[in-house]
Amino acid sequence: MTSLKVFGGALALLVVFMLADPSQQAVVSYTVGDFSSSLMPDGKCGIITNWRNRTNFPNHFYSFTEDCASSSQTICEMKVPLSGSCPLNFNDLLYDGSCYKMKVGWRKHDYSNGLCRHLNPDGRLLCISSQAEFDAVGIWIAKSGKTTCGLTAEFTQGNTEPPAPAK
Repeated sequence: MTSLKVFGGALALLVVFMLADPSQQAVVSYTVGDFSSSLMPDGKCGIITNWRNRTNFPNHFYSFTEDCASSSQTICEMKVPLSGSCPLNFNDLLYDGSCYKMKVGWRKHDYSNGLCRHLNPDGRLLCISSQAEFDAVGIWIAKSGKTTCGLTAEFTQGNTEPPAPAK
């Protein structure tokens, strides 16, 4: 019985130490209130969605904007590292020099970019730069079957390309 108390006490001290020591804490920097990474010219946040088509054509996606207080799911993008392969936590899709990661679960738009950067420092919100990329990502989303709100699939869209890998 005494050994359990000592072990429990030691464990409690370890937990207190980890909470008190900032170097031991995993810090997730969700940029609450910072919509700059997803803000579009009309002052709203960008999304890709199938909402209008969800019943008859659920695989047809389009770009749209909505109030930044809304939420959606997250697709992160990063350029393929110099190693030539995507990191394990960023290998859901490889397309045209970019690695993609899908995170289901609805979150506020301003949290999404912070989540991408938490997954990988080079990660950013998905930024569609061509019709071919839009088509490839739309097909990937449709094939994933990851729609968490009925048949609606909706993802926050970024407004800048991820940086090129450092040389």
